[in-house]
Amino acid sequence: MRRLTLWLSWLLMFVVAFEDLFQVGLLGTTGRTVGLALAGSWLLSVIALGGRIRPLGTIHTVMAGFALWAATSTFWSINSDASLEQSITYAQLVLLALIVWDVYEKPEHLHGGLQAYLLGGWVCLAQLLRAFLTGEAQRRLSVGYFNENTLGFTLALCIPVAWYLTLCGWRGADRLSASWAALLRLSNLAFIPAATLGIALTASRSSMLGAMFGFGYMALSMNRLRRGARMLLLAGAAGLAVYGLTLVPKASLERLGGTTNVVSHGDWNGRLPIWSEALRIISERPLLGTGVHTFTQAAYETNSAPHNFVLSVFAELGLVGFVLYSGILMCAFLYALRQPRDDAAFWLAMLAVWLLNALTHNFEDQKITWLLFGLVAVGARLWQSPLRERGPGPRMLRQAPAKTAPAI
Repeated sequence: MRRLTLWLSWLLMFVVAFEDLFQVGLLGTTGRTVGLALAGSWLLSVIALGGRIRPLGTIHTVMAGFALWAATSTFWSINSDASLEQSITYAQLVLLALIVWDVYEKPEHLHGGLQAYLLGGWVCLAQLLRAFLTGEAQRRLSVGYFNENTLGFTLALCIPVAWYLTLCGWRGADRLSASWAALLRLSNLAFIPAATLGIALTASRSSMLGAMFGFGYMALSMNRLRRGARMLLLAGAAGLAVYGLTLVPKASLERLGGTTNVVSHGDWNGRLPIWSEALRIISERPLLGTGVHTFTQAAYETNSAPHNFVLSVFAELGLVGFVLYSGILMCAFLYALRQPRDDAAFWLAMLAVWLLNALTHNFEDQKITWLLFGLVAVGARLWQSPLRERGPGPRMLRQAPAKTAPAI
């Protein structure tokens, strides 16, 4: 049952990347369907082990506190039904983070989850490129039920994953043949330029800026490659960049090129009035908020989503909820910093991609957000991580040898 739970967690990671491409009947998105199967399998495995689970980390305690506060907000919410539904969602998200914490016992389990998410990213990318090649591209391109920004964010988040797995490989790949392992690495490397083109097709400014953190992580870890490999990779990247610019529609390039003007002279694409109203809501209910998942109703002037996770959480759950969510994010960054240099750089790049996009959109209640927080904690548990360590790469935790008396 434990093995089944592990495979279902990988399946969930795979599906989460592209679940907005389509929906499945009464159970909603595909991710929800797989998530229910995963939760059921995990509960059965826990029962089989006599109810024992791995001791929780600090981040899980803060997550549970946040979910409990969100549920409590139902009592003063301006829309109790919407708040109750969202409270259930947050409880499920905490459970997902807890499951990966309990089930991922080895580095190859974690790497398998990351590889599954990247393969799911390929599904999104394949659909996007198919739409582009069939002539469906407009000023901004998306597929399925994806919002352009959400699709771009998914691809941007996959870029550091692709590079990380290219460098270290999936540690479960040693069970594959050498040819399949090499093909998997080649697929991971090829994802990076293809995803960059995909982000350009969505014309999502925040996603393209977020991808820069992935590229920064790549630049910082180039020293792990031989000099010839670095030169070949840089030359190939330059050639692909020049060729890719000829493929992207002119309207998309113009939108991406206007990012600086929107930030410095514009209203952040209509966000400033929304943020102003968010500040009004916060000033009216600073401590408790209006209730989870009620921002749109409270913002009666703009009737829009907040497009900023800080204002969203603060307006809906007040100062208490904001402090709790900030605690989750702080724990995630601290868990990243506790890991070896190369792994720390990877997780910090992932968190930076998420943070940049969450500051201009609403990803605070997405599955991948809570899975990301949970996976960072798993990584910190699996690897030893003094920041002063300057070794060439991460080292697995090993059982310390028993101390013996010195020879006389």
